[in-house]
Amino acid sequence: MHQPHDYVNQPHDYIPAAVIHDERRLRINWATAGAYITAALGLGIAIAVTALFLSYRGTVVTQMSQLRQALSTAQSAQSAQSKSDSSLSDLSGRVTGIDNALAALAPYSTVCSQDLTGPNGPAAFYFLCTDQKP
Repeated sequence: MHQPHDYVNQPHDYIPAAVIHDERRLRINWATAGAYITAALGLGIAIAVTALFLSYRGTVVTQMSQLRQALSTAQSAQSAQSKSDSSLSDLSGRVTGIDNALAALAPYSTVCSQDLTGPNGPAAFYFLCTDQKP
């Protein structure tokens, strides 16, 4: 059996130390806590970047559709402009012909009137005339 040790007569012997555990105090392992904090920050940054990417993508898709619509409108306006330009060049030739016809009428710069009787009775008629003999 185990004999009790006489600590008074044998002072140089090993004296066992009593270990007292204080259950109220929680010890923090700072390396583990730092790893958890770093992981939480990394997860938060990853979520923020993903959210920004998805919102940016939605914005870009919206802007691209607006740009396509504006391009389509500009192309149809350009097509209408080119049609208008060709019709203007056609009208230019017509206006030149009308100018020539009006030049022949230039001597008739006076407006004359004549009272005539027609199917509905007497009426005044107006026409271009000249005081020069053609």
